[in-house]
Amino acid sequence: MIHVHLSIASVEKKRLRISISLPFQTNEFFIPAWRPGRYMAQWFAPLVKNMQGVDRCGGQVKMRLVSDTCWKADQPIDRMTYEFEAKTFDGGGSWLGDDVLYLNPVNAVIYPKDGWQQEVEVTLDVPTDFQRVCGKPFQGDKVSFQDYDELYDHPMVASSDLRKFEYSIEGTRFYSWFYGLKEKTWSAEWLAKNTEVFEKFSLAQFELFGSFPFEEFHFITLVPEYSYYHGVEHLSSTMLVLGPPERVLMDRPKDLWGVASHELFHCWNIKTIRPASLLPYDFSKPQFSSLGYVYEGFTTYYGDEILLRSGVFSMEDWLEEISARLLEHRNKPGRWEVSLADSSMLTWMGGYDAKYKDERQSIYTEGMLNALIIDVLLQKNTDGKIRLDDLMRRMYQDAQEGKGYTRQSILSHLYDLDPSTHWQQHFEKFYYSPIDVTAAVLESLQFLGIGHEWKGEELVLFAH
Repeated sequence: MIHVHLSIASVEKKRLRISISLPFQTNEFFIPAWRPGRYMAQWFAPLVKNMQGVDRCGGQVKMRLVSDTCWKADQPIDRMTYEFEAKTFDGGGSWLGDDVLYLNPVNAVIYPKDGWQQEVEVTLDVPTDFQRVCGKPFQGDKVSFQDYDELYDHPMVASSDLRKFEYSIEGTRFYSWFYGLKEKTWSAEWLAKNTEVFEKFSLAQFELFGSFPFEEFHFITLVPEYSYYHGVEHLSSTMLVLGPPERVLMDRPKDLWGVASHELFHCWNIKTIRPASLLPYDFSKPQFSSLGYVYEGFTTYYGDEILLRSGVFSMEDWLEEISARLLEHRNKPGRWEVSLADSSMLTWMGGYDAKYKDERQSIYTEGMLNALIIDVLLQKNTDGKIRLDDLMRRMYQDAQEGKGYTRQSILSHLYDLDPSTHWQQHFEKFYYSPIDVTAAVLESLQFLGIGHEWKGEELVLFAH
């Protein structure tokens, strides 16, 4: 077993101290080239400081950075120590504050050559008044993982300022944790409403798939004093960053519901249902995929669709989201120049950067709009007997059998579900060619009984 000891080196410098002890010796160590939930190349090595190897006699061994992800020791070692700068306060980073330690292990915990499949035990050494939260249960100050792959998909938070509500669906326990509310308290009315909402969308997602892919689930929300909106999916938890507190508690609770529903759906769509090219994860290099419109686009569609069908969103709420996405699409000149599939590939090359926002399509926005188009096509051509849910259930069954999906496997399922549509042609037009989807989206909405009116550049959608 590999032992990882995490402690606080300096709150002022926002540095953690990490010690890794191995049951074998090696001289090569690696840090991931990307992280779950952010499907692009990233560089975490610059956050590592004061790297030292330790030999069996306790002597120091020099370690050298030889690539963007690899260190080599001058001789084989079985222990290493270093500091890590935890200064990224978002859903996928790591952060150290006066009263909180937030860690994404994929950013910070280095893995040894040939140690990927070793069991890993993590000791989170924090002040005694800190509570520890993770998608797996702590035993005292320790939590264990079957290998590095599992470790990297389990962020951890330890703090003296954590609040929670909880509920159960079909025997599965859900916990919703909040850090950052401090003196701002939630009312009994807020607590009851949010518990009810979370139960509703969790049950709707369970009913769609028929089972949960986890034993328990944790929504972990960091609440900064400033405006922020971010969420990252993991195997049995999600990290949400949503602020300021007034937005969560009073002004825009629908923002919390929307991002929570989206991230929960990811537990099926990407954590379980996964492209063949991402099965298994290989953190040593980017794993390019042209199917981001499925793992992010379909999820974006269902995040709001689930809220609508569970009664959390009104039709007006749902149409507001559709209208916003369609206007975002229409404001992108890149929709005429880059296909959605190519945009997915480009996402791995810094595609989340705001400077690329208008230069290509978005696996979230255009992926969501195209999911709507497919859902309506299936309903229209089967008299409402088949919809996108049926495709998702088939893909879930494939995933449970260990199969990753491809463009061809999706097309095969669609032809089985609706032989009347030329799906190959549809995908070439909407996913593999630059295109403006405005007309197709409005036609789809019309089938659902939704009318529209243009007021200048503003689009108003309304139910007939």
